[in-house]
Amino acid sequence: MRDIDVRIALKSKTLSNFLSDKNALVIEEMGLFQGLSRIDIAVVNGSLYGYEIKSESDTLYRLDSQLRYYRQVFDYLTFVVGRKHVEPIKNLLPEWCGLIVATPQNKSDILHLKQVKRPKRNPEINSIAVAQLLWKDELLYLLNERGIKKGLSSKSKRDLWQLVADKYSVKELSAITRQLLKQRLDWRVAQ
Repeated sequence: MRDIDVRIALKSKTLSNFLSDKNALVIEEMGLFQGLSRIDIAVVNGSLYGYEIKSESDTLYRLDSQLRYYRQVFDYLTFVVGRKHVEPIKNLLPEWCGLIVATPQNKSDILHLKQVKRPKRNPEINSIAVAQLLWKDELLYLLNERGIKKGLSSKSKRDLWQLVADKYSVKELSAITRQLLKQRLDWRVAQ
């Protein structure tokens, strides 16, 4: 079982409602933290969902660093794993993370996905991490909305992230960010 097999099963079963919803956006290989990390599949609708795949052919080597990034951004996070990863990963995930196990059905190539644990809302969202999902023009727009207009063009992205994080609550910024992400026209979206 390879990553692509799990990805196809996940999109055809678990994510099918999102894929057919015109108000939802499904993004494959969504970059986070200016390219330091990326998640296999992100879903943007009323919440920001993350799905990370660990197939039988994967290792858990990067799990700690992935969790460090994912837990700062995603409202809900689910790991979709092959059978060999179930026990090791159970002890490594925060209690709010979801877990889906992918197993082959009989001797066919079709995978069965079993939700072992539903994700709960992530209590660890970080405003600056959420702000980093935005492009510079989006950051400037948000600051403009809060009456900050002067001296922004010379500011670094890091300064803009901090300013936005200071001017918006986490809940507010998350909601606005989801809306802005869905309005973008040039995402690589799942087909």
